Amino acid sequence: MDLHVNKVWLPGAASCLLFFGLYFRLYFMFSLLPVYTNVDSSQHRFLFISVPYLAIMPFVGALGAYLSRRMKGSVVERILSALFPVFTFAALFAVRIVYGLFFEREPYTLPHFLTGLSLTLIVIIVGGLFLVLGAWPFCRNGKFKPSDSSHL
Repeated sequence: MDLHVNKVWLPGAASCLLFFGLYFRLYFMFSLLPVYTNVDSSQHRFLFISVPYLAIMPFVGALGAYLSRRMKGSVVERILSALFPVFTFAALFAVRIVYGLFFEREPYTLPHFLTGLSLTLIVIIVGGLFLVLGAWPFCRNGKFKPSDSSHL
């Protein structure tokens, strides 16, 4: 049984570490035009999607797909390794649910859960699109072969 460690997990983990490193470096050093939104009627505000997040995602996806291609990964394995950071976000959301249910002092309500779920899904979908956008050039099976123009 092949676990795809070399073709999916290692390139995906490398791209995920690159994402977290570059994102936090850009966010804390430059704070480029964050977009804020209100969660509910109380005046709590939080960071929704920021420019550093969107700017880094194509590069991270390209790195994951490139490393997977270097390890002789198939197209599906390249896409999976490029999408590794959004799978990490889904896992972090699951950990957040457990934390909210058992360790928070305030009760974990259904609107609280649905708000977190909807925002996580938006970040995952938008981030996934940008990751695949960066991985797209590395998802071709063969090398580019220009057509022979001598037949014209």
